[in-house]
Amino acid sequence: MKFPGKWRLSVSVLCFGVLAVAGANRLQAQTNDAAGLVTPIGWAKFKSGPAQGADAERFGKILLNANKYALTTWWAERGFAQSAADGYLNFKSAQERSIRPAAAEAQGLAVSLRLGLYRAEATGVSREEAEGKVVALVRSLTHRHRANSPGSTNGWGSVWQSPAWAAYTVMAGWLMWEKLEPVTRTELVKMAESEAEWVMTNKKHPHIKTYRDRAGKIISPGDTGTEENAWDASMLVAATAMMPQHPQHSRWINKLITLMLLAHARPSDVSRTNVYHGKPLSQWLPGSNMNEDGTVINHGRVHPDYMVAGLLEFSPACFYGLAQRPLPAAGVFNLELPYMALADLKFVAGEKYSGRTALPPGGTMFLPDSAAVYFPQGNDWGTERREDFAYADAVRNSGRRSGNKSTRKWFCECRRGFPTAAPTATKARTTSIPARNASPNRPRPRAC
Repeated sequence: MKFPGKWRLSVSVLCFGVLAVAGANRLQAQTNDAAGLVTPIGWAKFKSGPAQGADAERFGKILLNANKYALTTWWAERGFAQSAADGYLNFKSAQERSIRPAAAEAQGLAVSLRLGLYRAEATGVSREEAEGKVVALVRSLTHRHRANSPGSTNGWGSVWQSPAWAAYTVMAGWLMWEKLEPVTRTELVKMAESEAEWVMTNKKHPHIKTYRDRAGKIISPGDTGTEENAWDASMLVAATAMMPQHPQHSRWINKLITLMLLAHARPSDVSRTNVYHGKPLSQWLPGSNMNEDGTVINHGRVHPDYMVAGLLEFSPACFYGLAQRPLPAAGVFNLELPYMALADLKFVAGEKYSGRTALPPGGTMFLPDSAAVYFPQGNDWGTERREDFAYADAVRNSGRRSGNKSTRKWFCECRRGFPTAAPTATKARTTSIPARNASPNRPRPRAC
């Protein structure tokens, strides 16, 4: 499977928009055990620190606030001050509410610590203590995965969203690789293999999740597959980036390309003949998940949160940048279209869209000169979420500001790679998100 382009990938890894340019040196595994399949990150290749400027400063404060909360209040409330009898952290269940936050906190802290963003004076927690807590999270998450704790009543994994939780854990573990004990390294690999193979089975469903079938018929009413395809892809991204010599690498890559293309595929894409990774787009797609105008339907409505979910749920540029490998063209397919819809698509209050009435006041979802977001058909879990949209702004802007002339803008998806992306960061308790312009001056993607 060939990846496009000979350009050197220089990745700006964002954690809530804080940039740290990174590269990686691919090292050959020295052993034949499970951990020997991993290519560690070559830290000697790091040439630049975090980005400078007002935006970087603002997002840096948000990240450090999240770090402080994770290391103090959250840690205590979760009961992690003392380990369980077996020496591992007790997550108390294998459900999302127990595993997902722990994995996300581990990833956010690892990114901060290893990419030069962490400041002990801001969190009140020493670097040594913070590293110890990240290692404890990774060690416990990997050990309590069902691949490493068969028969355990609290063993997590092989469920609907678990590939995403495992991908967060892989990123944290890969970043902290030199700090992990041999048994944890082996268990991290076993967890990654298990979740990658779970994705390969379509999670025991007959088909990959899609909103429409190839004929354009809605087969999953009110429930796009965009975010699910994206988080399933994230697990395969993690596995193939961290273990490029793994015996299953080619299988995983093939499935990964399908998921990445499908996450933001439109009905018209299923008949396109543009060649991606060796075959026409139409042959990759079993259906579509996005409407032609860039919107997606989830929770039975046009849902702005899920229009940026693809960016939030998987970050191929981050993983492959750390591995110093080219980014698959599929990893940027149609990513600009949801952002364009958020900024430019206008709704008229009282008119129906996809069977549901648009609410007052109407207009674009991104409001001019405001951090607020208009939810045209409401939001069943509140309208105050801002981090995901700020993240989308940061990714879009960093792509436009790249110093390399060939990566200063969003490119035709069938020819170029995506210059920047990031791991999902943890939630901050307080944020200060800047206003945005609803119609930013940006290049439109060319038709391919």
